[in-house]
Amino acid sequence: MASILLLVTILVALLQHSGNCCGGKFAAEVIEVLAIKETLNWIKDKHWEQVEIETDNCCGGKFAAEVIKVLTIKETLNWIKDKHWGQIEIETDSMLFFLIAHVSYCFFSQHSYSCFFPQHSCAKLALRALAPTTSYIITNKTTFHSIEHSTAMASLVRSATFRALRNATPSPFLSNCLPSTNRPFIYRFRTLNLRAFSAAFMSPPSKAVVYDQQGPPDVVTRIVELPPVEVKENDVCVRMIAAPINPSDINRIEGVYPVRPQVPAIGGYEGVGEVYSVGSAVKCLSPGDLVIPSPPSFGTWQTYIVKDQSVWHKINKDSPVEYAATVTVNPLTALRMLEDYVALNSGDAIVQNGATSIVGQCVIQIARDRGVHSINILRDRPGSDEAKENLKKLGADEVFTESQLEVKNIKGLLASIPEPALGFNCVGGNAASLVLKFLRQGGTMVTYGGMSKKPITVSTSSFIFKDLSLRGFWLQKWLGADNAKECRRMIDYLLDLAREGKLRYEMELVPFDNFSTSLDKALGKLGSQPKQVIKF
Repeated sequence: MASILLLVTILVALLQHSGNCCGGKFAAEVIEVLAIKETLNWIKDKHWEQVEIETDNCCGGKFAAEVIKVLTIKETLNWIKDKHWGQIEIETDSMLFFLIAHVSYCFFSQHSYSCFFPQHSCAKLALRALAPTTSYIITNKTTFHSIEHSTAMASLVRSATFRALRNATPSPFLSNCLPSTNRPFIYRFRTLNLRAFSAAFMSPPSKAVVYDQQGPPDVVTRIVELPPVEVKENDVCVRMIAAPINPSDINRIEGVYPVRPQVPAIGGYEGVGEVYSVGSAVKCLSPGDLVIPSPPSFGTWQTYIVKDQSVWHKINKDSPVEYAATVTVNPLTALRMLEDYVALNSGDAIVQNGATSIVGQCVIQIARDRGVHSINILRDRPGSDEAKENLKKLGADEVFTESQLEVKNIKGLLASIPEPALGFNCVGGNAASLVLKFLRQGGTMVTYGGMSKKPITVSTSSFIFKDLSLRGFWLQKWLGADNAKECRRMIDYLLDLAREGKLRYEMELVPFDNFSTSLDKALGKLGSQPKQVIKF
């Protein structure tokens, strides 16, 4: 209430010194908007930090009133700080409008400034109400001085831009507002760079899945409310839209994954979001852009994330949200393995176990798109016939259960498909041995997982007589080898496939409020389930 009374006092002082054009209707509008409390929805619907204004109205017209309304409502203060209103560019003949907006911002940002326009008693009177500790002077020569300031304020002064384009004759509106003795000192200010007065601001509060210690995810995780975070000049605040629960996420919480964040930590490693606000030095991203952390980054299971601009990769707004949220781990793993070990040509073949996994499904579809055949191995379990049909629909050439491959001449099952030069193993044990049996002379098997937790057993003859090679792939290591640019190129390629309908896999989008149920599904407590993707 005190803040409202202060601004009313300032406005009354301004109106007393401003002539007829600033009285009457505008004063009534200001009083009316000061009393309005329900503006939050209006604010959210506007991107007013990007508004461009051009007006000869000495009071700034409707927009000035709306700015005052916004700045004087206590409930919206945190939201205002989140928005970078310093990005507004104003073209106006009105010093009064600049004064109102400037005074309002300074009051609520807990800084005190004084902008003295020589012989402009109206401005001086209003600004004295703030008892300023820091003074800036704008003279008729448009010099911008700091009279007293801290080291932090000095940087703001240096970054400020105030340009007088002409010693203009005031507009009719402005002439009526100001005493005649002030006219020689009035300039037309274009592109007032208000960014200088909002170098740092805060994110909204965030809801997040956190864990204070390693252990069973369903025991150690909880959803908490996190306080706002400062958004620095190179930072980007992103409102998360969706993020998956991957096996590696579970392993990190359990403490068994080689690379994991220090506890306490926020869960999640990939996802997709929309830029909410950007720091003053950010040039390549804007509010509303669709982005993903690339390379992936810890802490995606929360509603708002603040990270350096280098973390975020802008993607096509037409990208399906669920695929954008899940593209940087499993599909990228599939693509890298297809490209990194053997030069595959159209007509070649690959063999893999774990074919129903997301990586397995991606391997099938990317291979098909390139004319490469796929031989796929499933574990024997209920529903395997249905799984076979689903994989065939994705483009699998051959699908076998492990029991079907208990024959002496395993390659006799391939018909016209050539012997594969490349195999993928994510299971281990007998399933890995079956992949090796399919490989041709000089073939390579790449292991990227061990779901059965059984060792890989390889016969001596496989090395001596078949000259097979065994390799390993870990996406984390590849991402850490300065491959950020290549990573983003491949992500764009994969999202193009998804938009074209050439890459798809089964997922279940689950509201954030149902996180515990989604986690139980990801842990296998409720039987076989699709990939769980949290929707914020």
